[in-house]
Amino acid sequence: MVGDEYIMPIVVRPLESDSVWRWPGTRPPMGRHLRRWGAIYVLGALFLASWIGQFVAQLIEAGNEARSHGESFSMSEFWPQFWQATFENWQSEWLQLFVQGVVLLGMKHFLFKADAEDMEKLDWKVNALLDHAGLDHNEIENQYEAQE
Repeated sequence: MVGDEYIMPIVVRPLESDSVWRWPGTRPPMGRHLRRWGAIYVLGALFLASWIGQFVAQLIEAGNEARSHGESFSMSEFWPQFWQATFENWQSEWLQLFVQGVVLLGMKHFLFKADAEDMEKLDWKVNALLDHAGLDHNEIENQYEAQE
């Protein structure tokens, strides 16, 4: 038998990750947004910084090469070189990402045996506990979906 001390956190604790309850439809605080999306912003900033770094390094190299041959530097000749180097780099990165994705999906299916039936069993058990506590699991699920 499940005691009240195990059911109370389900009833009292809000369903969202922060501890402040808000009306459905209101915006979450900025801190929650940064916790959820902060990695995207950091990775985007790192991507832009590395791309700008590539641009500056390649610009310096092209300028030095033009000077060593006694020619003048031309941006119109630089842009095709820059885009070619960029797309060659991205091609290898996307290929690597694709291979990693295929390997991870293979590991998920063959090594970990992640099964939808296990999730259904877990969902059924949680719904049974909520029903035992006298709570409507559909209402709780609707509240959770409204917060996202």
